[in-house]
Amino acid sequence: MRIRQISTCHEARSSHVKDPLSIHALGLVAIGFLGLGQVFTTATALALERVPYAAGTGSAVLGTVQSAFGAAVAPLMGITGGHTVVPLFLGMTACALIAVLALLLTRHRGAATAS
Repeated sequence: MRIRQISTCHEARSSHVKDPLSIHALGLVAIGFLGLGQVFTTATALALERVPYAAGTGSAVLGTVQSAFGAAVAPLMGITGGHTVVPLFLGMTACALIAVLALLLTRHRGAATAS
């Protein structure tokens, strides 16, 4: 009886990792999130640098916009189904396109005010 319990415990531990590729993928995702953490904090610091006299208000606006956008996008990802990563990919692609559009609009405005 005791030997069977030990082998069952060993089977339970070894069943967690069925695909070694998933461990490597998890490592790559962790590295990606570390990079995102550095980018987000630097971007926030650069954004607040433009309004040093109202850093608290600027921080509040950034936090509110990030939370509101996350609250708007999260249900859309959930509605489309939870059994595939395609909705997540499409949502991230749409957000990236919106970010590029915002960048292009602000560069255009910056060039117009500089001249």
